[in-house]
Amino acid sequence: MIEKVKSESVYSHILKRQLVFKNMLLFLSIFIGFFFFFTACSDNYNASEAKALVEEKCVKCHKLPTPDVRTDEQWDKILARKNDIMAKRNVPTLSRREKRMILRYMKENN
Repeated sequence: MIEKVKSESVYSHILKRQLVFKNMLLFLSIFIGFFFFFTACSDNYNASEAKALVEEKCVKCHKLPTPDVRTDEQWDKILARKNDIMAKRNVPTLSRREKRMILRYMKENN
């Protein structure tokens, strides 16, 4: 009887340690996930770099757009369609980062 109680105590102790270990792993993976998410999302936006990007990419298909002729909502819709148009014209498409930078530049300057 004493051995049974002792073995149950050891077993519950092992289960508690496993639970602590699993919680630590969960916390660590969530922390690492947030770290990579926020580092990937920070584009280190630079207005002059964004302007150069607009000048380089947009003039491949049309004259240089002036940001103040559209609203923020219009720029959202325009940029959403651009990769399809560029792909049809066999022009290299914009990366996610490039789209975000161009969109931010257009919105800040309209």
